[in-house]
Amino acid sequence: MTWVAGQKVRASAMPGYVCTSGTRPSGHSGQIIYETDTGMTAIYTGSAWRYLVPTGEIASDAQYQAASDQTISSGSDTLAAFGTTKLSSTLVTRNTSGAGHAFRLNRAGRWAINTTVRWENSASGGERFNSIMYAGSNVASQGILKAASSSPITFNLSVLVRVTTAAAGTSSADVAINAYQFAGSNQVLEADDGSAWGRINLSWLGP
Repeated sequence: MTWVAGQKVRASAMPGYVCTSGTRPSGHSGQIIYETDTGMTAIYTGSAWRYLVPTGEIASDAQYQAASDQTISSGSDTLAAFGTTKLSSTLVTRNTSGAGHAFRLNRAGRWAINTTVRWENSASGGERFNSIMYAGSNVASQGILKAASSSPITFNLSVLVRVTTAAAGTSSADVAINAYQFAGSNQVLEADDGSAWGRINLSWLGP
């Protein structure tokens, strides 16, 4: 868009316009805006708004840890619980889901999800399995058929997911950690004891 001398220009057409993500102007090619609710700067490409680099207004990382040991029954899927907030962000909303938690991703773009879970030492053999669930689907998993022994089992899982604009802030952008075991008796996911297991990290990387 170009202007001529004496032309009246709407504030919403000016570069550096301040608004929210819900009150963006229609935009013209190359226009830059700042969103007060997201802390993001965006540029109009001529057909859509695209975020630039994240600013420091809103933290882009969230971390939660297990508040206590969690009992997992044999033969059924159970969502892991992460009741302690270590680092919060408005980009992530923690919701209770069954015995555990689901984490809603509120911004479109690329997200890195990392978790470390540990099964308590047990003399019971059998399967131990954990997975990262996104929008109800398994996107990363690790498991083992454990021999009868007392050794604990630790899994480290990570995945990169892309959240669409339509999914952001809805159940379609929920992340959860699923736990499954088949030992014929209850088994325990351990809470963190200072060794960094029993945790989940959710980090927004960029558009």
